[in-house]
This record gives sequence, structure tokens and C-alpha cells, in this order.
Amino acid sequence: MSFLLPFLESVGSELAKDAAARSVTDVARDMLLLEGPPEDEHPINAALMFFNEHPERFFHYAWIEVVDKPDPTGQGMEEQTFKGPLDVQLRAALNYIRGVVLKEKIFKHDDRAEADRIWNYPYAAVEEALANVVYHRSYEPCAPVEVTITPTQLEISSLPGMDRSITDANLKDFNIRSRFYRNRRIGEFLKELDLAEGRNTGIGKIVRAMRENGSPDPEFFNPETRSFMTVILPIHEAFKEDITDSTEKTVVKTGMKTVDAIISLIRENPSITHDELSEQLGRARSTIIEQISKLKALGRLRRVGPDKGGHWEVVGNA
Repeated sequence: MSFLLPFLESVGSELAKDAAARSVTDVARDMLLLEGPPEDEHPINAALMFFNEHPERFFHYAWIEVVDKPDPTGQGMEEQTFKGPLDVQLRAALNYIRGVVLKEKIFKHDDRAEADRIWNYPYAAVEEALANVVYHRSYEPCAPVEVTITPTQLEISSLPGMDRSITDANLKDFNIRSRFYRNRRIGEFLKELDLAEGRNTGIGKIVRAMRENGSPDPEFFNPETRSFMTVILPIHEAFKEDITDSTEKTVVKTGMKTVDAIISLIRENPSITHDELSEQLGRARSTIIEQISKLKALGRLRRVGPDKGGHWEVVGNA
């Protein structure tokens, strides 16, 4: 009931009134989350995705990965993985993007009181694009939803692509009309939570949000094989002038912040492991290993004893 009741309350369902006093099975049955005869009743796929703490146990790679890639070489790259029920991981990924990735500029004018507020990527477009990918992706291939942020664009990719009834011309004209809805039940839950649009309106909302922000139109890459789908949101022109300086600063700043945090945690717990550092700092394990190798090479950190059972030692006042 830990996931069912909050959902029912958030959507204002009548079932929430007495759900706490009833069995999980009875409530799930009323929500049409179970199927099969009474002697072999089992949850539908959408139930395992929304009302289960670890949907990836049943659907491999059923999570969202957000990769901030400030440099083509991968220097300073940061990765975040968001797991849990679909709505939980979607909200968490969106909150991270809104808090870390999205930037705003305000332009004041001498001839009027109202200022123009411009975003590098309008949140409404990001929200709709990511929610639609979570809605329409397939949960059979072993690949997560990937969000990649580069200095010039934000990309959202998933497997497979759109239905073959949607042509390249349809995508170019933003004229999407499909009668085939993948994961219809997932879509119903997302719409109840106000996390997705319905009836082929999502693409229009993305385009409208980009244009209202003064951004270039989004791009939809859907190869003929329909093996994958990528939504590209180009950065607003007003932020392009910041790209060179911010890229260089981000690479240096990200490395410094991670290094300082690693040293601080090692001082607190010299026996801390790579995995523990990765979890506490929210950085990829590969990033932690790379930074520790640099610290060792600079003589600021050394390993005392074996890899297993030993501990770290910070050298000097580093």
C-alpha cells in the first residue's frame, strides 16, 4: 500500500477514502492492476512499473540516465541514474534537470516595464519530451532512457523508434497522427499525474514551448529501421555566446569540486570504498576512479595496505 495510497490521494481518487483499511489485493483489483483467474491472479506490467520500488528487477534497465557532457572528450562528464517507480524516477530526473541544467537570462528594456525571460531550454518542452519517451519506449530492450546535455543541445533517446506509420515528412512538419499507442496503461497513469499529454498532443506542446521561448524548433531523429528515437532540443541563441567560456570553466570546476569532496570524505572515513564515494557524491564510479588516480599521481593521496582491507591517506594539507 506504500505506493498505491499516495498515488490514489495525488489523483483525487474515491478509492483513497478507505484504501488504508482494505487489503492491497482488493485495492489493486479495483484499480484494474491484476489479471488472470482468481487462482492465478498476477499484477499487470504497469503495476510492477508504478507500484513497486524496483521495477528494474522485472524490466532490465527500466530507469533514466542523465549525462552532462560539457566537453566532447568526456572530460568533466557527470552521470546521474534515476530509479524507482516510473513516476518517481521521472519526477526526480526532471527536478535534477530543472535545478542543475536549466538556466535563465533576463533582458530589461528602456521602453517598457516588462522584461524578457529566456531559458536555455524551456522546462515545459523538457518535461513533455522526457515524459513522452518514458510513455512510448519499449521496456523489452536492455537499454535505459538516456538524456545527454552538451554545450549546444539537450538530447533524449530511447528504444525503439516511433511506429512506422509516422513518416519522416510527418516528423518534419510536426504532424504526428498515430493510432498505435505503446504502453497505453502507462500513459493513463502519467496523464492522471499530469506528467504527460494524450491523443497525439505531446509533440505540439514541445514545439509550442520552444517557439514561445524563442528557441529553435526541436528535431526528431527516427531512422528508417525504427531502432531508436532521439528528441533534440537546441539551446537558445542567447546562450551560445557563453558556450566556450562555460565549457572550459565547467570542466575545471567539476573536477575541482569532485576532488575536494573526495578528499573531504576520505578524511572522515579513510576506509571508504569507490562505490561508497560514488553513492555519496552522486558521481559515476568511473569518474571517482579517474579523480583518485589523478590525486595519487599528484602525490596528494596514497593507499596504505592492500586494496581490500587497506585505507586511504591524504598527504599534507591537500
